[in-house]
Amino acid sequence: MKLDGVKIDRSFVAAMEHDRQAAVMVRALIGIGQGLDLAVTADGVATEAQTEALARHGCDQAQGALIGAPVSAEEARRMALRGEPSESCAG
Repeated sequence: MKLDGVKIDRSFVAAMEHDRQAAVMVRALIGIGQGLDLAVTADGVATEAQTEALARHGCDQAQGALIGAPVSAEEARRMALRGEPSESCAG
């Protein structure tokens, strides 16, 4: 089986701010992706706090209501700090 990436389900992302087990799962999934040299995408990102936490832990991409289509974690952080939507959400 060939994997092309790891995607973190929105249920873990939504719960990671208030549920220790969800936060541990998110960090573990990011670690698995990094260990396998795979891009890690978090789905369902809806808050700046989620974006910051994902970027801090090394998540490669994020998508969701806050961001739109997948973008790099660093770009998502910059967009959140500027209060700007991604190009995929504009227009």
